Amino acid sequence: MPRLDPESQPSMLTRRNSEWLQIIGRLRSGVSRAEAQAQLKVPFEVDAAETLERLSSRPGRPVTSAERAALLGRSLELLPGATGGSELRPRYTRPLAILMVVVGIVLLIACANVANLLLARATSRNREIAVRMAISAGRRRVVRQLLTESVLLATIGGGLGLAVAAWVSRLLLSYVPDPDVTLHAGLDLRVLTFASVVATTTGLLFGILPALSATRDGTARAIAEGRVGTRPQFRLHDALVVSQVALSVIVLVATGLFLRTLLNLRQLDIGFERNQLMVFELNVPGRYDEERRLAVYRAVIERLEALPQARGASFSMFGMLSNMNFAQMVAVPGYQPDLTRA
Repeated sequence: MPRLDPESQPSMLTRRNSEWLQIIGRLRSGVSRAEAQAQLKVPFEVDAAETLERLSSRPGRPVTSAERAALLGRSLELLPGATGGSELRPRYTRPLAILMVVVGIVLLIACANVANLLLARATSRNREIAVRMAISAGRRRVVRQLLTESVLLATIGGGLGLAVAAWVSRLLLSYVPDPDVTLHAGLDLRVLTFASVVATTTGLLFGILPALSATRDGTARAIAEGRVGTRPQFRLHDALVVSQVALSVIVLVATGLFLRTLLNLRQLDIGFERNQLMVFELNVPGRYDEERRLAVYRAVIERLEALPQARGASFSMFGMLSNMNFAQMVAVPGYQPDLTRA
């Protein structure tokens, strides 16, 4: 263990509650990830119980019920290490899931709208469809033609959606706050396959009802009697309109809550003045010794403070907007803290 950081304090590597180190192992041949996780479950639970007992014996600071529940509620999960360790998945899983739900609702609204248009188009083509069925075209053949038109329309829309996604994905990645994180959101084979399946499925699903409604047995009789539209078509149209309105209300409510959250975040007191603030990183070459590195820092501070547009300048190991956190005990010589008030 000292080989990891020979200059650090020994407690950083031997302390039981130190959780800064990530461990990656290689499974033996024939051992599955589930078997390895089952073998590690028992010592993990024993360590949690020992940690709880050790914390409970601390003088002046008993373990709260929330701390006890959090400690005993932890679980061990072995993850594949082929892509390395990253906190991006747990950090962005929930926001991306919410985004997927919203996108799905918008897709349903668009599909309901297209189904309404297809239904209106089929209604306007009632005479044409009735004539074709009267000359032995067959209902299955007419339905197949209408579904082909619907799938073709969905395919064109999916292609345009992929073109927009290629541009929007790069735009979204530009808003990632961490400059050390490199993300790739290109359109690979999985995305293209998913888009093709969604386009085909939506084309068939939202095209089958207008096709069946336009080719039902009473169409020819309705045309002969001079009725352009029929009541079943109006019922289907009403159902689609109601579904569109309901889904639109859900999207509008979610959008309002999201905007309200953004407004609350802008009004939140974060502990420092955000206006007229510039944050940047300074990387000093590693070949510089400590004295030369400090000289560079002092020179940068002096030049920044000399600018007429600057009110002040300072350095920090972890900046306010660096997405980093660090906790370290501070010991003051001659001072004994009151642990009962901690």
